[in-house]
Amino acid sequence: MEHPIVIIGAGGFGRHVLSILRSTPDWDETRFLGFVDDGEVNRERLSKINAKHLGTTEGLGTLPASTHYVIGIGNGKVREKLDKKATEAGLYAYTVIHPDSSIASDSVVGEGSVICAGARITTNVELGRQVHINMNVTIGHDANLDSYATVYPLVALGGETTIGERTTIGAGATINPLVHTGIDSYIAAGAVVIRNVADGGLVAGVPAVEKRPKQ
Repeated sequence: MEHPIVIIGAGGFGRHVLSILRSTPDWDETRFLGFVDDGEVNRERLSKINAKHLGTTEGLGTLPASTHYVIGIGNGKVREKLDKKATEAGLYAYTVIHPDSSIASDSVVGEGSVICAGARITTNVELGRQVHINMNVTIGHDANLDSYATVYPLVALGGETTIGERTTIGAGATINPLVHTGIDSYIAAGAVVIRNVADGGLVAGVPAVEKRPKQ
């Protein structure tokens, strides 16, 4: 039986999510309805991938019963708000995992998460709700990523790292084993993080140092 799906967010990552969906074994059982986006939409780019804009999130409640949603937006704070809105509209979060990724059998992927191609998730890793793991990310044993965290391509997370809610880790960053990042923190691209990061902290450099006052 086909299940209807929408993607919230029609930008670059949203379109990437559609390409992942189309590569999954479940695609033949999926009825993709289109994109939902509150902002300006590039319809030409959507037409290139044979997709359409359904309207804004105000119309989520009018979608067919049992509609699932994936949020294709990298900003964790925005993702959290949209997740709540879609759930309140009666939709169901859908998890998307690229077939060219590997996830240990004892690891847990939270609802609505997106796992891109080349991601390698090792033993006893836990991802919260709506976590985004981009291309070619490696996550070491016993790591924990809280809900709405965003990990950009080529990031390496060491074993037993803990990543706080809504934290963003920029492309190519390295987080050493046992490091903890607080909620709403930001790790700049290419940073090498060797010590804990406070809530709301922004760190950059090699080794990474604080770049803004802690909130």
